[in-house]
Amino acid sequence: MRQFTAIFVMFTLFLIPNLAYAHAELVGAIPLADTVIKEKTNELQLAFDTNIEQGSTFTVQDETGRKIPVQQIQVHGKQMSGTTSTILPNGKITVAWSAIGADGHTSQGHYQFQVQNRGVGSSAQPSPPQTDRGWLPYLPLFLGAAGMIIFALALWFIKKKSDSE
Repeated sequence: MRQFTAIFVMFTLFLIPNLAYAHAELVGAIPLADTVIKEKTNELQLAFDTNIEQGSTFTVQDETGRKIPVQQIQVHGKQMSGTTSTILPNGKITVAWSAIGADGHTSQGHYQFQVQNRGVGSSAQPSPPQTDRGWLPYLPLFLGAAGMIIFALALWFIKKKSDSE
């Protein structure tokens, strides 16, 4: 039984660091997701829940799918910012981001907002950003748990077989 416990503990200790990856998640943005902005702007700021690395980036598209060039993307700690080459046009704007977390893994997602350039104050109301992550972030956890169960069952069968002999 001691051998079983020792092997199980070693396997668990090997697995835990693999589950501790801190993928960067978008926690805020200016302009805010799912809002209508009424002032002219060409500046975007994205905030993440963890530090992000150089090489993180984002793209901007109008509602027709036309890319709006982004200049001077800057990454500082948990923030990424940049300016578009022109004022954002009226209509739905999509910001697609790719962030390299401190663990070296890349997270991706997107959010949208509406532009109505009339020079009036913002009617923006905060809302959570949308991401296209689905079940993928939970895959390592699921595989780790399944591996632990299979490993424990294999050891149990081996112990049961050795006890019966």
